[in-house]
Amino acid sequence: MDFKARRYDAMKFDTSLAKIWLHCCEEWYGVTCQFALMLREDPAPRIGKFRLIDVISQQLVLLDGLVESSYIALSYVWGRTNSFLTTRAKLATPSEPGGLNLVIEAIPKTIRDAITLTQELGICYLWVDSLCIVQDDKDDKASLIQEMHQVYHRSYLTIIASIGDHADFGLPGVRPRTRACQSVEEIETSFYLGVLLSYRELLTESVHSCKKHVSPVERYSSLGTKSSFSAAAQYGERT
Repeated sequence: MDFKARRYDAMKFDTSLAKIWLHCCEEWYGVTCQFALMLREDPAPRIGKFRLIDVISQQLVLLDGLVESSYIALSYVWGRTNSFLTTRAKLATPSEPGGLNLVIEAIPKTIRDAITLTQELGICYLWVDSLCIVQDDKDDKASLIQEMHQVYHRSYLTIIASIGDHADFGLPGVRPRTRACQSVEEIETSFYLGVLLSYRELLTESVHSCKKHVSPVERYSSLGTKSSFSAAAQYGERT
């Protein structure tokens, strides 16, 4: 695999690069991750209902326990954004085919961008807490909160919104003109250098490092793949 340095497109998140990272993770560590999951106790009996966003049919789908098929999980900060929350009274509309399109304007940009990115990566399912947990159903919340570590651990990929203190900030680069320009200096003719924070430095400086907003990924993931969004870069990591 050729890993040459490159200048990224300042206008758009590089989905093709993310696909390369995921391919490498599957090729190099797929067996290790699958074996680790096999050693863990199956949480399905404790999670009676598991909802996911089907990004193809644009609806919430209900499955029996944690699914074996691939899904992406989103880690983000709610903040004080007024957002559409799934409740028992509002559950019917987004559960119909195309139903999410009817409430899409009430869904914050970070979640909408995650839906778009999931589509572009060719994955069918996305898990987002505010939509996939029925917020006024005590049984639904209790079963999923108790097994939150399994939700993130078993995801195919976890997207970390590491910038922005509210859910309407968005994922930089998913929509055009939403990411900062890369800092690059020409050291000599045709020789350029760029400086980026490391993944750990990025999280340390993000709102995720605050005690109120500890990243569920950092608390719960021990094996898996993460893609983190900052103002001017994209990061991929296998943990």
